[in-house]
Amino acid sequence: MKKRAMIVPAGLCALGVLLLSAAVAQRTDEDQPPGWLRFLPVGESPPVRQEVRDGVRYLLPPPPGSVPPRMVSVGSEEGRQASAPVQLKLRTLSARVLATPGAVPIREVVDGGSGDSRRWHELRMPNRGAVLAVLWRDPQARSWTRARSLVLADDLEAFPGGTIRFTNVSPFPAGITFGDEKLVLAAGKVAMQGEANTGLPETRLAIEVADANGNSRKIYDSAIVQRRNQRTSVIIFRADGARPRNPAKVHIATEQAVVPKPPR
Repeated sequence: MKKRAMIVPAGLCALGVLLLSAAVAQRTDEDQPPGWLRFLPVGESPPVRQEVRDGVRYLLPPPPGSVPPRMVSVGSEEGRQASAPVQLKLRTLSARVLATPGAVPIREVVDGGSGDSRRWHELRMPNRGAVLAVLWRDPQARSWTRARSLVLADDLEAFPGGTIRFTNVSPFPAGITFGDEKLVLAAGKVAMQGEANTGLPETRLAIEVADANGNSRKIYDSAIVQRRNQRTSVIIFRADGARPRNPAKVHIATEQAVVPKPPR
């Protein structure tokens, strides 16, 4: 099958990727129509904690900062949520919410969604019909109280069915073997593979990164297959657990290539 490989440096707008610094507005943010925004937090889950009280085992909540906020809203109204709450869960695509191009504050919803919120993160929404924000916890803070993000174009023009998008949000360059193709994907870069609206037969996918000693460590080796109306995100992220065996991990999400048009 004919394949297409493309590596896009951070800060450039190209097929399949639109990074924060790439949004160049031709009109003021207030004049631009809203687009769909959704989130994908990546990272390792904290260990499960339990305690026994009166002979009954209870599951304890995760330690503060070990997981992203459970609910967030999009907007800037001080102290209040400006959109319907959106649930965040590690390695899970969130629901879509409308956001206006420009600086978009992300607020953590508190008190069970009663309406109170506090500022948590901010990203820049480009003038696109659909956008995906990949989130990970700040490696310096080592806590989800501070997050980093990479914004990618998520519409079907940029990320059509039949394609595979590789995104490296780890600090390590990644060596990728995709069928007969071999490429090196540096930190903060994105590569596209596959042919739009074309099915992908079973194809080997192997990914490796270098550890702190410079030794190559294989972090993924399996087969991938998808239909012509599906698209797949391959996210390489830092292993941020307490004692990780490898420096990075891989999250793969295959979905139907369907994106609703935002209201205009």
